[in-house]
Amino acid sequence: MKIKVRKKEMEVIPLLFFAIFYTLTRAWCATKLGAISYIAFIGIICTFIVGYIITYKKQSVKICKNSFWICYVLYLAYILLNMLAEADASSYAIFEYVFYMMFLFAMCYVMDNIAFETVLSVYEIIGVIIAIEAIWEFFSGNILFRLNSEIQVIRRAYGLIGSPLTLGMTLACIALISMYRGMISDKKHYLIGLLSIIGLFCTQSRGPLVGFTVGFAIMVFIHNYSMNRNARLPFLEGGLKAVAALCALYILIKWLSSYNGIANTIYQRIQTILVWNSTESANYQRMSKWQEAFDLFKMNPIFGIGVSSTGSRATTGIVLESGVLKKLVETGIMGFALYYYMMIGESLKNIRRAAKHHTKYCALAAGVMSSIFVENFIMQIVESAGVFMIFMWFFTYLIVVNRGGDGIE
Repeated sequence: MKIKVRKKEMEVIPLLFFAIFYTLTRAWCATKLGAISYIAFIGIICTFIVGYIITYKKQSVKICKNSFWICYVLYLAYILLNMLAEADASSYAIFEYVFYMMFLFAMCYVMDNIAFETVLSVYEIIGVIIAIEAIWEFFSGNILFRLNSEIQVIRRAYGLIGSPLTLGMTLACIALISMYRGMISDKKHYLIGLLSIIGLFCTQSRGPLVGFTVGFAIMVFIHNYSMNRNARLPFLEGGLKAVAALCALYILIKWLSSYNGIANTIYQRIQTILVWNSTESANYQRMSKWQEAFDLFKMNPIFGIGVSSTGSRATTGIVLESGVLKKLVETGIMGFALYYYMMIGESLKNIRRAAKHHTKYCALAAGVMSSIFVENFIMQIVESAGVFMIFMWFFTYLIVVNRGGDGIE
């Protein structure tokens, strides 16, 4: 499926590049330069949103009376009421809940003016930069930026982003982008994918690694299904390809671990993914956080304890280690149901429709979004504006391309 692209790329690319690049360098927020960048980022996103409003009549995606937009409006109204009604709710919810959801309009405006290929290319450029820096940091042991002062128990790269988890998730998504572009077009993209995967291993972030694995398997499956339209064939073919590639990578790391200390460190870290029964393991501690989340949920299961009352920026100091449980605890069943019916329902509907019409980046969108969702279940990864923005690029892509938008290639 190929749709004509408006020739306005050069007007938007500089702003687009800066907006995305800033979200991947949150570590600078502690400096005066970072504060300026932070304000500039918000200003750029707001400019895109205003651009969507001003050019609304020309936009391919319009607000209409369907289940998605009805849930969207109800959800935003619910968040604002929750902020006013719940004592523990934080004003940070305006940014975390409301502003994040407005990314959709900014993405619609950008996609109506530039080719989606350009967005992917920008991410690959960023991937090369942050992967090289992460690899250098991991092997040299020099950490340039950190968002917290916790003791580094194991060797891991924090990168330009300042957090190994956010860096890992970003690299996982960029690796999927590059691997998919290598599959369907120029194989040189595989080099960027390989570089991103190495950078991902250097973060020693297990959640993003699991997310990448799941996302890669789903991406291959959807791609084969879209091409062959035979459920059994793509499942077997895609599954075998994904398993073979991941097994080969695992065997390579295991072999290298016998000859290299750093490779052994990475191998031992991967091994801990399956360790859940040891009281000293991070997984066991994570489960205790999840149990705490269920205890908090029972306090107010219908309406929640208050938006943005947990998380890294919450004054309560409560961190639940799961973005999904965070949403359930903070907004209750009401907000949780509205949000996931809106997001998952729309995603699945658009993925099915796009796969049926052989949409070029349908499989990639499904893989990246699945990858982020898996990691968000394990960790509160969409608290990061950069990661949530990646999710919204692909979520919006599916909406635009299924509405017959002329900003998609």
